[in-house]
This record gives sequence, structure tokens and C-alpha cells, in this order.
Amino acid sequence: MTEGPNLSLPLAVGGGGWRQRLKLALGYVLATLLPGRVRQIREGKAQEPFTHADRVIIAAMVHRATRRGESLDHLAYLHRNMWQNDSVTGYHAAVEDRFTNWFLPHHAVVIDALEQNLASLPPGRFQTLCEIGTGSGVTLDYLQRRLATRGITTCIGLDLSAAQVQVDAARFPACRFVAGDATTWIPANANPGWIIFCCGGVLEYFPRATLERLFADTAARCAPVRWVIVEPLDLAHDLSSDTTSRLFGFETTWSHPYPHVVRHAGLTVYYQRELRFDGLRWQLMVAGN
Repeated sequence: MTEGPNLSLPLAVGGGGWRQRLKLALGYVLATLLPGRVRQIREGKAQEPFTHADRVIIAAMVHRATRRGESLDHLAYLHRNMWQNDSVTGYHAAVEDRFTNWFLPHHAVVIDALEQNLASLPPGRFQTLCEIGTGSGVTLDYLQRRLATRGITTCIGLDLSAAQVQVDAARFPACRFVAGDATTWIPANANPGWIIFCCGGVLEYFPRATLERLFADTAARCAPVRWVIVEPLDLAHDLSSDTTSRLFGFETTWSHPYPHVVRHAGLTVYYQRELRFDGLRWQLMVAGN
């Protein structure tokens, strides 16, 4: 859920218009003429920075896959590369007002639900909160102060960008910040008594199989664990009948049926709610065991 300055969205195809049609036509031609380059991109072996030719080829690959309903899991690494780039520091600074405009008035109700859940448990069951995709760190700083009375003594901000976590660590010394990929860092470091939080569009960049493995790992190893999720959904995704994950949005990310996925991983849904505002649809959830 980027839509801000300073980022080159790797899987964005764009809207209509003759310029976009020309870009896609060129991409299809180059993909036909350069099958070796297509294979390198598909297998994650192409080195960045990508050329203009690479980018139009990728646009054609995305367009073809979405038109045919094919998987784009093999290109998820392009999202990861974008978020670990040093340029994201400018992006996160530019959109920090989402904490005031989105989180506090709309999304913070999920923290109310978390607090109610924690209040029903014996003291000391949860001590650590880890935010995946912490960005500017401003939400984590808020949670560190708010949840201290609930027994949370350690707040960790996990982000792909080493440059970003350096900025955050200097700004919010009461929290700990780590540069790492959640798909490997969480399985290697999370322990029982952790709350894992993500907000504003993080898990939307994870392919379905990757997300399932992450939920299942924490369900098996980290009990008691809590997941607190605020993620965007496709406006047309009917979660009551469609338990698949579908590509959506201008970035070409994944709309996941989160209640179904977490239950399939062995977690219980304690709270769920959907919100719609500013033309966006959000899934709010507290789940765990």
C-alpha cells in the first residue's frame, strides 16, 4: 500500500492509455526476443538496477500472468528488493502522516481488541512485541508507550531496509530495531510470548505459501503467540466464498483471506473486523493460540 514518492513499483503495470499500451507491446516483443533475460528475471538471477528494457519485460510478464490468472510468486523478490533499498527512508518520511490520518482514527481499534484479549490472560504471558515492516517506527513507538502497562517490556521494529532501521534507532531509543527479512528472521528469533504486529500493508507483499509457512511456524513454536494484522484487501474479494489469494491493486500485491489462512495454520481468531474508508478496504484481526 505504497502510493507515495521516491519508489519505483516493480510489479506495477499502470492504467490504460496509449503510453501504457505501447509499453506493454514493447515488453511482449522484448520478452519474445530475449527469452534468456526473461528466464533470469523469472528465476531471480537478474542483477539490479534493471534497465528500461527489463522493466517493460517485467510489465509484460505481470500483465500476462494477471490476465491468465497465473501465479506471480516467483517475482515477489522484486517487492523485497524495493523495500530494502535505501530510498525507502524518503518514502517513509513522506507518508508518516498515515499514523495520524489512518492508524489513530481507523486502525487503532485493533489495539483496543488486543488489550482486551491480554486483560483476560494471566499477567506476564506476553512480554515482546515485534512489528514487521516498521517503516518510520512511529507506530511502534506509540505501541511501546501504550502497551507498557500490559506487560510488554520489549518492542522490536523489523524492516528490510538497513538504512531505515538506523534512522529509527536514533529516533526511538526505547525500541530495538533490526534489519531483516521476516520470512527468515521470525522463524529464527521469535519465541513464546511474542505479539507480532503488521499494519498498513506488509503481508500483502508475501505470496500465499510464504504467508502460510510463517503463520504455521509461529503457531507450532511460539505458543502463546498473538498476530495483530491490519492489511488491505481487494475491494471485490468475497472472503466468505473465495479462500484463494488474489492479485490486486496498482502495485500487483496479494489480497489474502486472512481469517481462513490463520485458522488453517492452527491459530484462533479472537477479533476480526473490516473497514472501508478513502476507497480502501482493510482487514483488522487479532489471532493466536
